[in-house]
Amino acid sequence: MGFLLVAAAAAAQPPAEYVRAVERLRREGRAAASLVRAGDAKALFSRFDRQMVAAVPLATLKKTLDEHRAAAPIGERVEESLLPTSPRNRTYVADHRWGKRVLTLQVSLDPAGKISGMFLNPRAALPPDPKAGYRNRTALRLPFDREWWVFWGGATEAQNYHVVAPDQRYAYDFCIWREGGTHRNDGSRNEHFWAWGQPVLAPAAGTVAAVHDGEKDNRPLVEIQNLRQPAGNHVVLDLGGGEFALLAHFQRGSVRVKQGEQVRTGQVLGLCGNSGNSSEPHLHMHLQERAALFGAAKGLPAVFEGYRADGKEIPRGAPVQGQFIRHLDRP
Repeated sequence: MGFLLVAAAAAAQPPAEYVRAVERLRREGRAAASLVRAGDAKALFSRFDRQMVAAVPLATLKKTLDEHRAAAPIGERVEESLLPTSPRNRTYVADHRWGKRVLTLQVSLDPAGKISGMFLNPRAALPPDPKAGYRNRTALRLPFDREWWVFWGGATEAQNYHVVAPDQRYAYDFCIWREGGTHRNDGSRNEHFWAWGQPVLAPAAGTVAAVHDGEKDNRPLVEIQNLRQPAGNHVVLDLGGGEFALLAHFQRGSVRVKQGEQVRTGQVLGLCGNSGNSSEPHLHMHLQERAALFGAAKGLPAVFEGYRADGKEIPRGAPVQGQFIRHLDRP
């Protein structure tokens, strides 16, 4: 029994079901991208589901593809993102060379492999990063103990949509993925999501610089959320040395710390929820140079110590989208 417990704790690697889901999504997404590059509107249209067929006539699709291909050839793929959050919600994103620019294709796929959504847009170049090369002075641990999945994380927009916001350039969104996705059943209730109610831990010792609770949790998988208080229920920790950690989207009424309180590394701050600008229960975390939120500070790289990613021990590193990660509990 002891060996089994140790083996389970050390796993932190993609489940076989996840590997299969990613392989299928990659195959179907790349097939759609090939048709876009070739300008084959008819073949692409044949892959649309009923709603897409009604929303985007074949003539409109052909015109869109022709216009993009006339502006510049759609070249080789330079990056792709694979997000199988559930069998009903699978998203493929690919960046392709497009003359001197980059063209982004985003395709949503239903369980049958039909295209239920598609966007084709130029990718704007990221502005210079004033904090490039910065190394966080504070030793950080992952803000949870169980195995979690990196939904958004990385240095590029394909890996991490946060990067366009100066204060969130290095932000992470963490979920739990199991049994086919981030939730069971149809995902209509927060309780369906594996991350809901999981403990959120302090990534380092520090002082609570700001805390907010009382925001209601959103109904999941709804586009419009709480933009009045985007971080929802949240905690900001002053880690010292000009480093502040924001942990956001806590469950209403679950925050366990108060402003000015000293917290220790690994202390429970609250429970994972779905408050603020959040479409499903998850944990948002990023470092920044000041306590003030939303554009008032520059984001800082957040490198964690002592964790396992996809089955490999990482002494010090930055998780990226798609990895299964878990804190290594040392004696």
